[in-house]
Amino acid sequence: NRPAEQNQAIIYLKEATRIAPDFAAAWGGLALTYALRKFQVPLAARAGEEARCRSAAQAALKLDPKDPFSHCALLLLMPTYRRWGDVERAAKDLIGRIAPIPLAFHNVGDLLVDVGRSSDSLELYRQIDRKRFLIPLSERMIIQALWNAGELQLAEERLDEAVERWPQHYAIWNLRAAFLTHTGRADEAIRMLDDITIRPVGFPEDQMNAARITARAMAGMVSPAEAVRVNLEALGAGSPDVLTYLNRKLTFAQQAAQRCAALGDTDSAFALLEGYYFGEGRWAKVAPPVGDMDRSTFALFEQPMRGLWRNPRFAVLTRRIGLDRHWQATGKEPDFRREG
Repeated sequence: NRPAEQNQAIIYLKEATRIAPDFAAAWGGLALTYALRKFQVPLAARAGEEARCRSAAQAALKLDPKDPFSHCALLLLMPTYRRWGDVERAAKDLIGRIAPIPLAFHNVGDLLVDVGRSSDSLELYRQIDRKRFLIPLSERMIIQALWNAGELQLAEERLDEAVERWPQHYAIWNLRAAFLTHTGRADEAIRMLDDITIRPVGFPEDQMNAARITARAMAGMVSPAEAVRVNLEALGAGSPDVLTYLNRKLTFAQQAAQRCAALGDTDSAFALLEGYYFGEGRWAKVAPPVGDMDRSTFALFEQPMRGLWRNPRFAVLTRRIGLDRHWQATGKEPDFRREG
């Protein structure tokens, strides 16, 4: 799901549609890839990617009105930030109407993770047929939800299984580094980060250094203040976004905020979050250039952020973002509030 991979996929899928123009799944796959690419290209190019997605989806749905890839692609065109209720309703409407591909369940489950309801998302993820589908990014999201929901042992078992299957997959590798760092196994995280034989190709060196010193700080080998400094320096140097899960980005600013929170520097964590969500303060530059279309909230409810959840400033943050209004409208509380 990285840009180079998407470009290659589009070449193959376009060739498939030329060879077999009546093959709905090829058109649906093409629509889905355009939808994913929409949020990874500059703003000026997004309308073109959306138009290509809709055109390919229309071709697929003429051939097969229940083509699951096309329906999921059209849903992915909708930004979720501050539209959680609309997207959740549209995503739930697809379940049972289209073939049960993993994305049909992720459309709803990932939305629940976005609003802090990882424990509820697991009910959706458990419906994925893992005997038929075993996909790295799907596994990554499920493992993260298990970790978020406090199901540590199962998360660890699934993560070990994923690492065995895909030892150098960028999303699995990054999740394992974070999991070890923040679950009392920072020594193992350091050894993993130092092992160049399993490192994903092209992983940014400044992000590698930031991850390594964070693990060293969590292991008590350097001061938390030094680890915070290195992370903020990497961010100030314009380190690129970390990862993309489907059409949602985990930016380096969000990851740095998580690390600051885990290292006890709540002021830096909140400064980064206020910059990212509202374009305010000394970190205003980390706000997404196109605004709400590229913002996401799932990082707020991952375990490294736990130290912020009871801070009054976190309640102000979620209220300003609009999450409190969403929770009230749905009558569903996020996991961290259910914990008391």
